[in-house]
Amino acid sequence: MRLVLVVVVAVEGVQQASRREWFAAAAVASVPTADFLQDVPLATEDFVGRGVDSPSSSSSSSPERQLAIAVIERARSRALNPPPQRRPGLVTETVRVGVRVARSDGTFAVRDDDQNGDSPVAGNVEIEIRGNAAPANAALFLEFALGEAPSYGNSVFDEIRGPLLIGGRLRGLDERDIFGEKVLLYRDREVLATRSDRKLIDLARVEPTPVTHDRAGLVTRKRAAIGAELVDFAVTLGPAPLLDREWTVVGQISRDEGGLVDAISRLPTYAGEAVGEFARQTPLAADVFKAERDLFRSAAGKIGDTRLKNVFPGKILRRVEVTQVSLLKKT
Repeated sequence: MRLVLVVVVAVEGVQQASRREWFAAAAVASVPTADFLQDVPLATEDFVGRGVDSPSSSSSSSPERQLAIAVIERARSRALNPPPQRRPGLVTETVRVGVRVARSDGTFAVRDDDQNGDSPVAGNVEIEIRGNAAPANAALFLEFALGEAPSYGNSVFDEIRGPLLIGGRLRGLDERDIFGEKVLLYRDREVLATRSDRKLIDLARVEPTPVTHDRAGLVTRKRAAIGAELVDFAVTLGPAPLLDREWTVVGQISRDEGGLVDAISRLPTYAGEAVGEFARQTPLAADVFKAERDLFRSAAGKIGDTRLKNVFPGKILRRVEVTQVSLLKKT
């Protein structure tokens, strides 16, 4: 016998489809895949079928693979053995990132009956990397953009955090605490584990941003990132100069087909709080909501259900996938 426990709190202000309007305050026990969770995009879910056309999916002996390896090695060399003279404004690489956004039910197939702007969207974003300006952070970005798995070619954009659209979230990526140090694992294989890898990470942590975060479309990395956050990158959605303290710009978007980034930034997100008529009419609504949420999150943890751990304020409530990453500028 299966037991389903559901507590409903009005959350009509979350701007989601009907079953999402009560998702934030609902929890499930002993259900393999609850119906109300099926359209919530989690980075750990299997992606719907698609073809990935990125260097990481090519044969190790292919010209594309060899070129990608050469670009990564050159980027690492710029950081670890900087030349005496550098041109910080030079565009050293340009990568194309293919992105697609699912409809609200998590699917991508084209339908004749799509209404209210709910059809899936796809396009390409081109990013110019200025590897001389922030060589260590640029090298880490290119490592995951063009390298073999884990690769941004199999990642998602899943969070809007203030002025940032967060990307680089990968399936199969995990972190483990070993003697107080967070170690990055990909399918049980340690990533960025060599001595030169650690030196590159150390350099990235103290590398100042070459330009201020003064506009939208800048691609940036958090300098002090550890564990799984090492893979993350972000795109600015507007001016955010306060990011200069902790983030380093590695490049900027030079081409955005159909305004994809702006479209993603306007997608609904999970608020993580009680909203709507119930919250307005009930003085203790926030406390009630938090107590219920914490109760069921605790219950989920005790039975080994990790799905709710992947839902957080700012979570994009659409599936936004990267379908391919390729090198455009061959220098």
